[in-house]
Order: sequence, then C-alpha cells, then structure tokens
Amino acid sequence: MKKLKKRYAALRFKIDKFLRKNNINNKYSFNKILSYKNKYKNKRCFIIGTGPSLEINQLELLKNEYTFSMNSIVLSFKDTSWRPTYYFIQDGRAFKKLKDKILPLDKKKIFIGINYRYDGVKIDDKEFYKCNFYPLYMRPDEKIYKIKFSDDCYEIVWDGTTVVYSILQMAMYMGFSEIYLMGIDCDYTSGDKKNIVEYVNNTNNIITESKMLYTFSLAKQYANKKGIKIYNLNEKGNLYMYPRKNLFEVLKRGNNNVC
Repeated sequence: MKKLKKRYAALRFKIDKFLRKNNINNKYSFNKILSYKNKYKNKRCFIIGTGPSLEINQLELLKNEYTFSMNSIVLSFKDTSWRPTYYFIQDGRAFKKLKDKILPLDKKKIFIGINYRYDGVKIDDKEFYKCNFYPLYMRPDEKIYKIKFSDDCYEIVWDGTTVVYSILQMAMYMGFSEIYLMGIDCDYTSGDKKNIVEYVNNTNNIITESKMLYTFSLAKQYANKKGIKIYNLNEKGNLYMYPRKNLFEVLKRGNNNVC
C-alpha cells in the first residue's frame, strides 16, 4: 500500500509540474519561486543546521549575513534574537510538531516543500498559504543514486534525505556563489545528541548518513561546474568533502552583502 501511495504522489507531482509549466492553475502556487532566481547573485550565505556542533551564541554573529535554517531551529529562538533570512521545512512529522512555533514567523521568509506524499507537509491553516512553496520531488523507488541536483527550483527540487540538500539547490538558484555550512555534522553514529533542540525521536542511522553524504557530493559536483564555493565551518563531523574554514576568520574577512 505504501509503495502504491508513493507512486501516486510521484504521478501527482509530474501532473502538477506539467500544469505549472503550461501556466495552468494548481492547488499550490510555486510562482513565488521565480522572483528569487539570481536575486542574490555573487553574494555569500550561511546554511545553519541543528546538529550538536552548533552553538547558540554563534548565531548572534550572523545578524548581518544572509542565512538559511530549518526545522527545530525555531525552538532556539527563545535563546537568541537572531532570525534566519529564510526558514525551510519539508518533513510532515516536523511540520506537525513545530507549526505553532512556525506560524508567528514572517510568512515571506518561510519556504515549505510540497511533495504530495502521505507523510508530507499538509497545509490546513490559511495563514500558511502566504508562505513560499517549492516543488519537492521524492522518487517513489527512493534509489539514492537516481537523485539529481536541480538548476531550476521552480520546476523541481530534488529530495536528498535532508532538507539541507533542498536549501543548497535553492541557494544556488538564488545566485549565491559562496556558501558556508554550520551545524551540519552528518554524524549519526558517534552517540552524541543529534540536534541542538530535540523535538522528535531521531531514527537516523549510518544508512541515512551515507545517503546524505552521497547527495552532498552531488551538490559539490554541481557547484564546481558553476564556480560556486561551498565551505564547512564545523571542526568535527563527517562532512569531509567540503574545505573546512573557521567561522571567526570568515567573519573577520568582512561582509559585502549588507543584508
């Protein structure tokens, strides 16, 4: 039954994609995505995960930077005045748990992945229709080696086992040419806590980790072709394919973004 539902969701996605490309209305309007194409050309940004390496006091240093974050980061807002430029969520379980915390945010800064699957995000509050939606494609066979990296997020955003993969696609679509990763440890075997704020039972394991590492390598390949630089600001963790940098050294270099 689950396999059938996954195939049905994939079919719905393809139908919606056809309608969108032919300017026919559909339930979720993805048209807002178009306004972000190359909006931040040649700027830098920070993608902030919720892994154990992230320290809350680091967030205060990023108030004048373009930042992306996700999921349970909203539970840390009581401890910091920093807010991400853009907030992403695409997991139905996380959305259900966190939507009361997400609802007060500026809707123009919220990005929600819609995939039509039974375990996807379900929008049942009219307020959320003011958010940005992106078309998240999850392959029904879930074969990781068949995943791609999108160069047109209005058409498709490929699921890569982690919302960070979606953000990477969107950040490059927006034109960012220098991307820094923070709090993205990609380490599910060390026994450390998995989020700065726990909100769901974490079932990720070494198989999930290996899938994530594969999709991060796809992002690197795409970035290399486009001349985009991706750096890892974590001293630890298994995200080894990106050169490591020190956050304070990066910030000391200055910021010509001025957001």
